[in-house]
Amino acid sequence: MARFIIFLILFLGVIFINYNTCEVENSYENTQSDCTLVQDTSPIFISSEIPNNIYQSMIGKSIPKEYVNKVSKSSLSYLKLSYIGFDGNSHIGEMIVNSKVSSEVLEIFKKSYEIEYQIEKIRLIDEYNADDELSMSDNNTSCFCYRVVSGTSRLSNHSYRLCN
Repeated sequence: MARFIIFLILFLGVIFINYNTCEVENSYENTQSDCTLVQDTSPIFISSEIPNNIYQSMIGKSIPKEYVNKVSKSSLSYLKLSYIGFDGNSHIGEMIVNSKVSSEVLEIFKKSYEIEYQIEKIRLIDEYNADDELSMSDNNTSCFCYRVVSGTSRLSNHSYRLCN
């Protein structure tokens, strides 16, 4: 667990560059979220069960249809969390993680928020049709995506809902 937390902190420190961020809306009719800022509100750090509409939008994307039976919805947690964008403003992002590490992940993002660590964006990988390369090229922060490591047949840690 300590390795995971250390990796996540290092990952955050290495991957993010200066760019405007967007608040993620819960609308899955569009693949891109509306860019909005969160102003004059308290930061939020919430872990919950995945809402049904989000889970359904994951099937065929971050949960390939042929692997639906291998990914238990109850093993996943939906995080809604505040972060500081490179514009210095507060934004809200969404993330899917392994339920076993949801508290630790929220704590990391709380601490990052408190020290005003800037993050480009936090969106569900499904907004990129679960295309990791597309998500990374857009400098997105995400966690769960059931996929193999590029160039291998081995499942990535993202498949286990762990972002390391």
